[in-house]
Amino acid sequence: MKKVFLFLAIATIFPIFVWGQANTSTLTSYGYNSGVSGLYSSYFGIYTGKAATSSSTNNVFFGMYSGLKTTGSENTFIGRSAGFNNTTGGYNTYVGTWAGQNNSSGLRNTFIGNLSGYKNTGSYNVFIGFSAGYNETGSNKLYIDNSSTTLPLIYGDFSTDMIALNGRVGIKTNNPSATLHINQGMLLMTGSSFNGENWNGDVARILVDAGPSTGHNFLRFKNNNGTQVFITSNGKIFCNAIETTEIEVKQNVSFPDYVFEDTYKLMDLEDVSKFIQQNKHLPEIPSAKKIAQNGMKLSEITNSMMKKIEELTLYIIELDKTNKLLEERIKMLEE
Repeated sequence: MKKVFLFLAIATIFPIFVWGQANTSTLTSYGYNSGVSGLYSSYFGIYTGKAATSSSTNNVFFGMYSGLKTTGSENTFIGRSAGFNNTTGGYNTYVGTWAGQNNSSGLRNTFIGNLSGYKNTGSYNVFIGFSAGYNETGSNKLYIDNSSTTLPLIYGDFSTDMIALNGRVGIKTNNPSATLHINQGMLLMTGSSFNGENWNGDVARILVDAGPSTGHNFLRFKNNNGTQVFITSNGKIFCNAIETTEIEVKQNVSFPDYVFEDTYKLMDLEDVSKFIQQNKHLPEIPSAKKIAQNGMKLSEITNSMMKKIEELTLYIIELDKTNKLLEERIKMLEE
């Protein structure tokens, strides 16, 4: 009878301390040498949760050696050796073989994928993909890729609210042909800026100003030499120079063909001469000083110049008539 009781006692205790089976209201453990301590935790696999203490809470370890050295809490490690070297780290989620292998005390990391975050020792990281963030040792980083590259398809830094895309981006297209390819869509920007740098280090920027006031630089282009072009919110464009083969101007006022109407009163040349002597510019044309101060609309200067050309044509016609009359008189006198 004593042998029977001894056998039953060994059969009851042996799975707990050798095979690591423990099933209580606060702990489920199954696997050779898996942990037998911790509250509200579950360990499945050889040596899972082996180092857990009574203060370790809410841990879930699934897979050989996962959470082997963990004494911290609120961790979920799934996969062989996931969180292998974690000790005091907490609130981590590692999914994949050797995920987060070297992190011992990091907090709030999420590593999904075999070997993801393998060398990481930081906190608050998110790595998604096979070997994603493999060599990253810092904190607050985002890696999404299927390799250990340091230039992942998607990279981010949570501490600075920064995200970088290392590839082509397509909107409404699965086959982008440029860094940013928008197919049948619209790009809306408010309060933004775009920077670019060419081969010799010159920086080019496109700035978008969301300022509501009239006169704000709604869109501005600049480089190392300063602002080259800017467009205000009321539609005005300012630039240093324009080089083009053609400009089409839509007229808001009538073209000055009225000069050729019979009712148009042409200014006497004597009056024109007096005006020029007094003002040093043509009538109805702003002075050089005013144009330098206020500028002049292209449509206005075009109309003004055309008007003067048409008036000049009328003066030439009148002079031609006078010349012909004089020629006839001279001819008569010679006869």
